[in-house]
Amino acid sequence: MTFLKQVKLYRVKITELCDNKNILQKTLNFNYTLNNSVIGYREFNNIIPAGITGWIIQWMGKKYFAPDDNQEGLKDFLNRVQTADILIPYKRIEGHYCKID
Repeated sequence: MTFLKQVKLYRVKITELCDNKNILQKTLNFNYTLNNSVIGYREFNNIIPAGITGWIIQWMGKKYFAPDDNQEGLKDFLNRVQTADILIPYKRIEGHYCKID
C-alpha cells in the first residue's frame, strides 16, 4: 500500500527563515512541549533556519518536509541533530524553499 509509505518527492533547501510554531504557540507566545513525558519549557526557538536541506515527502496523502541529519543550525531549531522522526507540515515551509538536485 503506497498510501502508508513515505515517498520522497524532491530535495529542497530552505532559503529564508520559516516560523514553525503552531497556532497555540503563536497565540499565547510560549514554547511549552512534552519533554521526556513531562511538560516543560523548550530552550530553543521554533524557527527553521535558512540553509537547512531535506526532502519533501508524501505520506498518508499529505506533504511534509523531512530535514537531513547533522546540519549546522539544527540544534537551535530542534535541540538535537538527529532528525529520523521529524516531519514538518509542508504549509509551514511553502514559499520559503528552492528545489535542489
